[in-house]
This record gives sequence, structure tokens and C-alpha cells, in this order.
Amino acid sequence: MLIACALGTGVPYTGFGAQSVQAASARATSGSVDLSGVWNLTIQDPQHRTVVTMTIRFLKAAGGSCLGGKWQRISVESAHTQDEKFFPIKDELSYEIQGNRLVIGRNQICDAYLHLIADSLEIPIHGDFTSFGWESRKLGFFTLNRQP
Repeated sequence: MLIACALGTGVPYTGFGAQSVQAASARATSGSVDLSGVWNLTIQDPQHRTVVTMTIRFLKAAGGSCLGGKWQRISVESAHTQDEKFFPIKDELSYEIQGNRLVIGRNQICDAYLHLIADSLEIPIHGDFTSFGWESRKLGFFTLNRQP
């Protein structure tokens, strides 16, 4: 399946990370879900070994994406990886909520999307790490927990 890349979306790229927290934390509510505050994100390989740990914030600002939808930015406050090729900790991330489904993704490289998909917003949030575009594969798992 070929997915067209929407270039020139009008969303300026201003970098990513804590420097652009001008958009304050998101109170993205789908039902009773509140994504404000700081969250710990852990990404595991298919054998459930932790490869990536990140501290993130969900922002209200529009996020860049080649995909349709209402993607919003994620601020990466800190990140550590055992394998830089496993998950792109330096790329801009965005998220979208549809009903009880949360998708966090690297969406700016068209036809090479990497998504963390949770079908339940019950905390801790758990889901699958997948790739899709020219091919689709399950790459591992993730867990998302709000910091106290």
C-alpha cells in the first residue's frame, strides 16, 4: 500500500524537546484520560528486554505528520537507548487519540512510520511497537506510566 506524504502542511518545524514547552502540557481527554504531566515511556524488543527509556510530555501543539488526522507534539525531556537503530529517540514524535486508542509515532518519514499503539488508556498504558509503510511488522512492546 502506498501512502502519500503531505508535504507543506503549514506546520513549521521548530525542533522538538523541552525547549518548545510553550504549548504547555496537554489535557487530552478522551473519556477520563488526562495526559498532562511527565510520563515514563519504556520500549521493549520482542523478547521483552528494555531497549529504550524516555521521559516525555504530551503537548497541545500540532505535530508534523505525513498521515491524516489530528497529530499533536510530544516533548522528549530525556531519552536513553541500548540500540540507536531500534527506536529513533532523536526524531520528532507526535500522538493522536481516537476513542480509547492512543498512537504515538514517528510520522514525518513517509512510508517508514514507527508507532506505539495502545488499545486501552488504562494506566499503566501498554501496547505494541510496530512499523508500517512499505511493510508492516511488530517490533516489540511499550509501557507508559505517569510520573508521581
